[in-house]
Amino acid sequence: MHFYIYTAVLFVIAVIIAVFVKDIEDVFSIVGSIAANALSFILPSMFYCFLIMKKNKTRKPHFYIAGFVFIYFIPFGIFSMMTKIVY
Repeated sequence: MHFYIYTAVLFVIAVIIAVFVKDIEDVFSIVGSIAANALSFILPSMFYCFLIMKKNKTRKPHFYIAGFVFIYFIPFGIFSMMTKIVY
């Protein structure tokens, strides 16, 4: 039953967005700004940190650099999304 409720809610949200957005370019630019930053910087460093912690391996400098990249690029993703919304 939860699946059908979630599906209906997501469908309604998608229809509302489709009705109120005047140009599809705006949607593509926002999705692109979020996905590009996440796929390039945030997700790989996050997965690396989680794998090192899960396997209980020794934390070398690579681990701390990946953690820094993960934390450092989250605000850049928010900033890129906000600039796309404002312009």
